Amino acid sequence: MTKPIHQYSSRIGQALSSPTRIRALNLLAQRAWSVKELAEELNESLALTSSHLKCLRACHLVSENKVGRAVHCRVTSQEVLQMLDSINRVAATHLPEMRELVADAQNDPHRLVVESLADFYRELSEDAFLLVDLRPRLEYRAGHIPRSVNFPSREFDRLDLRELRVGRPVVAYCRGPWCSMGIQGVQKLNAADVTASRLTAGIVEWRAQHLPLSTGTEN
Repeated sequence: MTKPIHQYSSRIGQALSSPTRIRALNLLAQRAWSVKELAEELNESLALTSSHLKCLRACHLVSENKVGRAVHCRVTSQEVLQMLDSINRVAATHLPEMRELVADAQNDPHRLVVESLADFYRELSEDAFLLVDLRPRLEYRAGHIPRSVNFPSREFDRLDLRELRVGRPVVAYCRGPWCSMGIQGVQKLNAADVTASRLTAGIVEWRAQHLPLSTGTEN
């Protein structure tokens, strides 16, 4: 006989059964998004995005608040972030298809191997490298790794990347291990003669470790 606790827990699994909803949660961990903004980023219709958010709200994985006429949503808690981080790690360990992606990622010449994010955070104060956030500006302002500067990957065509040739290595991060903006951004930096490595961890992984964020701008 199924116990109530199993029924309740299965609701979380059902909410996470959609790739779009998992991607939406990762985006909502970066900052609060309006439904319209999120639909555009997900390349989904407004109606379908609203339906996905309704499912996530029903399990209290996402909360919402009104800003003027717009409804903004974001993840509800530290536990949701840790769950997202755990899902990625379990998938990378147990799913053969995911293990292939991990193996390919390990061949990335720009990938920076970090054993401990806590140790990485302590090294930030030593100024041994310049930390660059490749995410869009709104995400950076909502919360970024301390001491990082914002050079959005999507704006490279109109940014002066020479500012990053500072005589010390550049370490860049984006939305997480599989973020195409991060992978392509670091490739573009190196093509522009900026010696850069890619920190595979993003804000989800960072926050899941209870590490601090800064807000606003530091550029």
